[in-house]
Amino acid sequence: MSGYELSLAVRLGSIPAADAPRVAVVEHIASLRCVVYGTPLRNWFAAVANGSCVAGPLVPVPHRHAQEFYLKPQAEQIAVVFPMHFADAKDAVIAQTFLAMFNEAKRQPALSTAPTCRLWVWG
Repeated sequence: MSGYELSLAVRLGSIPAADAPRVAVVEHIASLRCVVYGTPLRNWFAAVANGSCVAGPLVPVPHRHAQEFYLKPQAEQIAVVFPMHFADAKDAVIAQTFLAMFNEAKRQPALSTAPTCRLWVWG
C-alpha cells in the first residue's frame, strides 16, 4: 500500500437527522478503516483456512504513518509481528522483562493455549 492515500468526502447534509440512522451511517463510515487495514489479514487467514498458505518471507502491512507490522506466513499458521521501538534503553528492558514474564506465565496449565510470544532484539 505504499504510496497510496485515501480521502473520503462526506456531505454532512446527507447524513440522516434522526439519532439511530445517523449513528448507523457514522459507524459505517468509521468501519472503512477496519476494512482497508484488515483486508491483508483476512486474505492470509483465508489462505490458512483453505490450506493454500505456504511459508514465505515477512510481509509488511502498513498500519499508521511511518509504522507497520508484519505477517510471517507459514504452512498452517500466520505469525503477526509487531515491532517495538524504544527511545529509552530502560523502556526496552521493561518490555523485555514483561515479555519474559508473559512467556513464563504461559507455562501454567490454565494459560497453555495462549499464543506464543517471542522476543527478537535487533541492533
